[in-house]
Amino acid sequence: MKITNKKNVKHLRCTALAICLILVTAACLASILYLKAMFLSIFIIVSVYALNVNSQIYESAGECISFSKYSFLKKGYVRPYVEIPASYIVDYNIGGFLYAYYLVIHIDNGISKPKKIKISLYWFKEIQVIGIVKSLDHIKRRNISDSKKEVERLLHASF
Repeated sequence: MKITNKKNVKHLRCTALAICLILVTAACLASILYLKAMFLSIFIIVSVYALNVNSQIYESAGECISFSKYSFLKKGYVRPYVEIPASYIVDYNIGGFLYAYYLVIHIDNGISKPKKIKISLYWFKEIQVIGIVKSLDHIKRRNISDSKKEVERLLHASF
């Protein structure tokens, strides 16, 4: 399953472009030098922000989940910045509001001490976040049932 926020980021960039056009027009029409400088500085801030917003892809391929970031300026294949075997996922928490969600995944591989990975889910819609939660919940339930089966197998093997 793939879930991406590419359309949301595209809408954000189009909105930022419209704001930039309004700011440039206002700077050209302003007669006071202070207003021109203020409009142009806001234009620079908005345009830099719009260029630096990355789209993300959540991918759950059964045995592994991954998060990849795609930049507006780079084309081609981008390696995932987080890739986790599904069997290592113990729990997860999700929080935030509006378009600023974050995900904390608790990982335990049985060898090293448990770890937490915090992933920002900026510009994902609520329905997309619900899809990610359903996928992680399915993985969590599968891991719990697998661990119960393993415990039962070990108990039967010891008798």
